[in-house]
This record gives sequence, structure tokens and C-alpha cells, in this order.
Amino acid sequence: MNKASHMSEQALVLQCGQEQLISILHQPVKYKKRAVLIIVGGPQYRAGGHRYFVTLARALAENGYPVMRFDYRGMGDSDGTYPGFENLTDDIKTAIDAMFETCPLIEKVALWGLCNAASASAFYGHEDPRVSHIMMLNPWAHDESAYDKVLLRHYYARRLFDKGFWKSLIKGRVRLLDFPRLVWKISKRKLRRTPNTHSADGNPKASALAERIVDSTSKFQGPIQLVLSGNDLTAKEFEQEVSSLKDWDVIAARPTFSCLRLDDADHTFSDPRWSNAVTQATLEWLERN
Repeated sequence: MNKASHMSEQALVLQCGQEQLISILHQPVKYKKRAVLIIVGGPQYRAGGHRYFVTLARALAENGYPVMRFDYRGMGDSDGTYPGFENLTDDIKTAIDAMFETCPLIEKVALWGLCNAASASAFYGHEDPRVSHIMMLNPWAHDESAYDKVLLRHYYARRLFDKGFWKSLIKGRVRLLDFPRLVWKISKRKLRRTPNTHSADGNPKASALAERIVDSTSKFQGPIQLVLSGNDLTAKEFEQEVSSLKDWDVIAARPTFSCLRLDDADHTFSDPRWSNAVTQATLEWLERN
């Protein structure tokens, strides 16, 4: 127990089928009726990149929110084989069950996920009535052809006017043929365009993953906070993919939907300016809704 902060941090072993999941519960002495479950994205474990999940959990707990961060199967210190972010239903349910058992006064839980954990949160959120909020940060909606276009538009197009890029090219630090190969790759796809890859108006269809994210999100009626980093190709690809889906426009028009854009931030909010902004936005969002 930390006397100064009036909160505790406790390691818990959760039973998910035949496997054990390792988790950390941050529990205030006097806590609010809503808890927060931090779902890990990408090849990370419960501390998160730059230990940001630790910092975030402590900040939320200091403000009265019980918080759990955990390793799902096959990741970090947990047992088993990683089932993929598309199949985390059992892992997330196990963590939520544990929160309700250890914090009996809570009534609802908010899901907080970065990258493919944001996508996993969307897949799970509408299936569990105990989930009241979803916070999605730089959601993963990857598709190879869509990513190539994002890379061309938001990476190479910008770098062509960057002196540093040309200096690196001259010094051999950049592979000379990468850019023309990418252009040729995209051009070939356009030449063999089929009805299966394009809609009736001729525009590219969204990826199957983006469609699943939007479909799942549309079924969730609680508050949704989207956070997008301006210096992140994953965020750019997500925006590109969902922009062609009418259901996404409906979601974005809801009064319970909000979007925070951090123009200079990278994918994991590595600079304290960005991570502090996300923490503050999380607190304001939880208090506001």
C-alpha cells in the first residue's frame, strides 16, 4: 500500500481455461464504480511501450479508478499460445471477471486499447453488457494494398521534400529502388482491378478487417473515444480504410463519439508531451461520460 497515494498495486494470476494470465491490479482505497481494463497491443506486455501503461494505470488509480493491465495468452509472462488479437474474447472476459471479483463495488468497466488492442476492444465491447466505454488509440486495420498507398502518400511524398532524406540517399542509408518498386507495385494492382476489390463507384473497398471493426463498433452504444497520432502510418491507414464505410460516418456523428488528434505524436506516444495528453484525455473522457 502506498500511503501517500492511497492505492495498492497487486499481482494477480488469472485462470483462462487451462492457462494462467499474469496481471497487475491498481486499486484505490476508495474507488469509483467504473474500472478500466488496459488491453495490450502489438508485441508488448503489460508495462507497454516506454512503460506508459504503468504510468497511465497509476494516474487513473490516483483519480479513483481501479485499473488492471494484463498479459493475454502467449504474451509476456502468461501461459499458452497467442490466439491473435481477433480471438481475445476469453482473455478479456477473464480479466473483467477478475476485476469484478476483486473490486466488488464496481458496476462497469471501460476498455482502453492501443493498436490491435483497440481493434480487439471493438470486437469484444458490444458482447459484454459490463463494458460501458471503449477508448481506441491508433486502431489496427491493416491491409497490404491499403498500407502501400498510405506509405506512398504519407511517407515518401513527404520525404521527397526532406533534405535529410536526400542526404541519406546519397550516403547509401536509403535503398534507392524502394520508392519506384512501391509505385510499380501499386500500379500493377490498379491494372488488374476487379469488382471484388472496388465498389460500384470505382473507389477501393475497405479491408475486411476495417469492415469488422466498424461493424463491431456500430453495435456498441456506449461512449467511444478515438485517439489518432498524426505521425503514425497505422492511424493514417485506419482513417483511409474506414472513410469509405457509411456506417463509420454514422458512428462518428453520435454524441457519445469523440476524436482526439495529436498531430505530432507517434504510434506509442513515446514523448511525455503526448503520453501526458492521452492520460489527461482519458481522465476527462471518463469523467465526462
